[in-house]
Amino acid sequence: MRKVLLIAALLLPISSAMAAVTIIADVNANTHDHDGVKHKTVTIGYSSDADVRAFALDINVSTGMNIGDSGLTGYKTGVSLDPSQGGTKGYGIFPGRFRDYVNPSNPDPCWGIPEYNPTTPWAAPGAENTGLGWPRVVVELGTLYSGDANKPALTGTLFTLDVNSEGAEGGQMTIAGEALRGGIVGTDGTALGTNLPLTVDLDFPPVGVTVPVCVGLTRDQCIAALAAVGLGYTDTNAPGTGQPLKQVLAINPVAGTVVSPGSSVDINAVSYPIKYMTVANSLYVNWQNRGRPACWAYPRQCRGDADGKKLGTLWVSSNDLNLLKSSLSKLETALKNIPNGICSDYDHKKLGTLWVSSNDLNILKSYLSKLETAMVPQWGAGPTDNGLCGTSGDPNYHYWCLPTGVTCPPGQTCAPAGTCPNTP
Repeated sequence: MRKVLLIAALLLPISSAMAAVTIIADVNANTHDHDGVKHKTVTIGYSSDADVRAFALDINVSTGMNIGDSGLTGYKTGVSLDPSQGGTKGYGIFPGRFRDYVNPSNPDPCWGIPEYNPTTPWAAPGAENTGLGWPRVVVELGTLYSGDANKPALTGTLFTLDVNSEGAEGGQMTIAGEALRGGIVGTDGTALGTNLPLTVDLDFPPVGVTVPVCVGLTRDQCIAALAAVGLGYTDTNAPGTGQPLKQVLAINPVAGTVVSPGSSVDINAVSYPIKYMTVANSLYVNWQNRGRPACWAYPRQCRGDADGKKLGTLWVSSNDLNLLKSSLSKLETALKNIPNGICSDYDHKKLGTLWVSSNDLNILKSYLSKLETAMVPQWGAGPTDNGLCGTSGDPNYHYWCLPTGVTCPPGQTCAPAGTCPNTP
């Protein structure tokens, strides 16, 4: 019987009243992507200084958008009941659906079925192109309760709806009272004053991930910045013209570009240990295929200094000899298992099947246990040794890499900490 009285109340003659109800449209700032189409949610609420019996709202979005097929969410169903009685207060009676989907005589009136929702099955007699999936939808919600303790609050949320951009970058949503169904009415069935029609702006910014700034960072810093926003990377290589190793010169797409989550960004970083190297240069290819060993960029590595450190006054010492002995004449598969074994490859070339060969032994012999002064010069600062040690007269021929914990000696140009390949 209570439900019949509600229906009757909604059909009472409409008269004007002083403004009492404010409809609130809270537009979610975030745009989400579903099946390649941009979406945004809008939550509809109310604030009133008088008790409201029912809401009938006509909601329209701009041409090119529609009310998403995912429909309405967040609405209450059933009678309004105080939580102390095991229920919730609100507007859960939907006149447009009540007749077809709710049987008041059943112990379970089927409030929870999906078909019982606030949208009306028609907008007006003969109206077409309305409802979910179209630019216009009409919703109506009423309340039914017994006793003031169970009536809805004067402020609350009615529902949330999904707006589908259908490719539009922006538009508007207009909310008006649906006059055919009484608009917004009070407990006596009279129309209440409102702030309707209400127009709110909708924008659909690009969905995706913004490429961060990487130019000027080290390669590792750039990779970390990309990972922080969910992007991967692909290494490309750039010749250096004075920058330290692994400094990022360019990225593609450029910083600020919006790309799909999980996309890969090309990092164009300085990764040549020798200035004159190009991608087509065999020395560069060898260095890259060996895992870009930092030791190949030590200032005296081409003269037998495999560890980049002095032993007493000697750059090429028994330490380097011992490492060469452990690596000499080892096949490539075995050489990979010797820590820093590739550092004893002073000429950066194979002899037959061997990376560390008699050629490297002869180089080390030429400089072993010789004092630094004029006898074990840096790469480019002394004899070229048949081209293995660069161009004479250029003491900064290399971007010098140093072992961890070693400071840059006076007169050398050393890469900043953390920028050499394979070093912390």
